[in-house]
Amino acid sequence: TDAEIKSSTPYFDSNDDGSIDFLSEYCNGISINAAKRDVGAVDGSVDFTAAIFDAYLLGRHLISEGADLSDILVQRAIVELEWEKLLAANAIHYINDTIGDIDNGTWDGTEDATCRTSTCTDYMKHYSEMRAFAIGLHFNSFKNISDAHLSEVYTLMGAAPVWIGTAGAEATLQFKADLEDARDILQAAYMFDADIVASW
Repeated sequence: TDAEIKSSTPYFDSNDDGSIDFLSEYCNGISINAAKRDVGAVDGSVDFTAAIFDAYLLGRHLISEGADLSDILVQRAIVELEWEKLLAANAIHYINDTIGDIDNGTWDGTEDATCRTSTCTDYMKHYSEMRAFAIGLHFNSFKNISDAHLSEVYTLMGAAPVWIGTAGAEATLQFKADLEDARDILQAAYMFDADIVASW
């Protein structure tokens, strides 16, 4: 289940042989992110894990059966779109986390890039994940978001987090507003429901 995949033990001994087969009974990497976004969707209408897995499975079956290329390409298109949407959903999730870090109220106003409190390390982690997932969208030649919109997202995110101790409170709040704008662009590009975006 998605809940099991996103847990700290994302594996299941499905054949009950007392060991975990890392080729068929273990989930890692992007599959865990998919499960997290599925569970995090407020109304349960998002199912990245099933959409991507099922398309891979059917695509592999069609290839092994020598099916028409057009039928195989239908499954490829599903994988491409859902994987792209998953990267965007993860970027949105970490935008939300980064905004939450700015809003959490525990800043004393002196924090900068050298800060190592839990507040600062969370902020750095969430920013870097946000930026990395967004950059992942760039490397898809089939991407649905326009180059212009993606470039705008990168500009709004900036090349590094804005620190209140370096840039000041006003610039930090502007950074928060910029991240909200970046989130809006991603939401519109992938036609995500606003309530789901908020829940991520």
